[in-house]
Amino acid sequence: MKHTAGMLTERCLLVCAGEEDTVPIDMHAGDFLIAVDGGLARVLREGLCPSLILGDFDSLDPSLRSYADAREKACPSDVLRYPVEKDDTDTMAAAREGWRRGCRHFVLLDAAGGRPDHFLANLQVLVWLARRGASAEMRSTDRSGRRTTIRALTSGDTYLFPDTFEGTFSLLALSDTVEDVTITGAHYPAEHLQLTNDYPIGISNEIHAQTRGPEAASIRIGTGTAALILIEGLRNTHA
Repeated sequence: MKHTAGMLTERCLLVCAGEEDTVPIDMHAGDFLIAVDGGLARVLREGLCPSLILGDFDSLDPSLRSYADAREKACPSDVLRYPVEKDDTDTMAAAREGWRRGCRHFVLLDAAGGRPDHFLANLQVLVWLARRGASAEMRSTDRSGRRTTIRALTSGDTYLFPDTFEGTFSLLALSDTVEDVTITGAHYPAEHLQLTNDYPIGISNEIHAQTRGPEAASIRIGTGTAALILIEGLRNTHA
C-alpha cells in the first residue's frame, strides 16, 4: 500500500487519554472524531463535538461523566462503554471501532507521552492497523517543540515523503527482521537493506530540500514491519 501525506481518505481521529500535547486536533470535513476515555476533556475544551465517546471511563472526572451520560441518554449510539477489566486497551477498542465503521486513515493524538507502556501499546495499535492496510500515524511534539510523527510500515508498503518535509527520520524494525528496504532521496540511501530489531542501523537519517521534485524521497518495505519516526526541522551534524 502506498502512503502519501494528504491522501483523500476518510480519517478517524483518536484523541487519547495520555499526556496532553500541543499538536492541534486538526479536523477536516468528514472526519470521524473519537474521544477515547479521558481524551474527552481536551476535545470539549477545544470546542469540538466528538462523533463517538468510547472507553471504560476510569479516567473521567465527574463533570465529564455527566456529559457522557447526557450524550448517551440523548443518542445511545454516540457512547460506547467498556468494562475496566478487558483485553483491549481503550485506544485499541477505538481503533477497532473506527475500522469497523470503514475508516482507513487513522491519526492518534495525546498517545505518545506519559507512561512508556501506554506508548508501546499505542505503537502496537499502529501495527495492527498497518497490517490491515490502513494508514495510521501518531502525532506529538518533542521537548524542543518539533513535530514528531510515528507510522508503522509493513510488507509491501511505500511511503512517499511530502514535499514540505525537511528534517530527520528513523526507520526501526518492529518485527524480528525487515527485509529488502529501499530508501531514496535521503542522506543515507539504501537498497536491499535488512533491519533487525536488535540493532538500530536505521536511526537519524535525513531529508534535505534538494530531494524534492521528481526524485522525491521515499521508503519501500519488502517484508516485515518497521516504525518510521519523522522529526520535522531537526538537522544532524555530519562530519
